[in-house]
Amino acid sequence: MFVPFTDDRRLPAEASYHFITECFFLTHQALHIAYTLVYKLYKLNSSIVRLKRIVEMLKETPSKRVAALVKLQLNRGRLIFST
Repeated sequence: MFVPFTDDRRLPAEASYHFITECFFLTHQALHIAYTLVYKLYKLNSSIVRLKRIVEMLKETPSKRVAALVKLQLNRGRLIFST
């Protein structure tokens, strides 16, 4: 809306909306939900790939404690990603 609503000016309440209007807004909401979910999964997958690279690099180093911490984070990410 270009003009904000006030107490004096309001749109008249519709008893029902047209079929096309309902389809438009339901499609818009479905796309919004799907985009949000896909974006979160994309970010989670990027984090898992980054941790996998770190684990591969840590295999060459003698620090077992750091490798164990990274593997723990990686396993937590897999659990979240698979659900």
